[in-house]
Amino acid sequence: MMASLSDDDVITFSPEDVRHTVTVFTDIGCSYCRRLHSQIDEYMAYGIEVRYVLYPRNGRASREWNTSEEVWCATDRNYALTAAKLDRNFESERCDASVIDQHYALGQEVGLSGTPAIVLENGALIGGYMPPDALAQRLEQQTAAAAR
Repeated sequence: MMASLSDDDVITFSPEDVRHTVTVFTDIGCSYCRRLHSQIDEYMAYGIEVRYVLYPRNGRASREWNTSEEVWCATDRNYALTAAKLDRNFESERCDASVIDQHYALGQEVGLSGTPAIVLENGALIGGYMPPDALAQRLEQQTAAAAR
């Protein structure tokens, strides 16, 4: 299912040298999602590319849904996502934000019960926050196991 998400369907934070790629279902208001994002530079220092899927866990009627749409419609989505997670203002325009519906439906389809939810390259789902060093170690172990 994650392979169905093109680069145009996610917000990507990518290091210069990509060793691993993970997809993270994130909610703007989730405290552990904010913690994960506050360490984005550390994840990237480990060579981990983070592809964010916006998943306002409280649904369409939530403030987070509206903010997710505003992030999606910003000229610089990476900046807007960071600003939103810090409760800062950012510029946004009107646009087709139906991708948020798609992200939400995908999260529902995989049975998410909370955020963040990290999907590894092999499709394994980690429910919850994982520090950069622990995630890097897990990804390296996964790569070594696949090479055997």
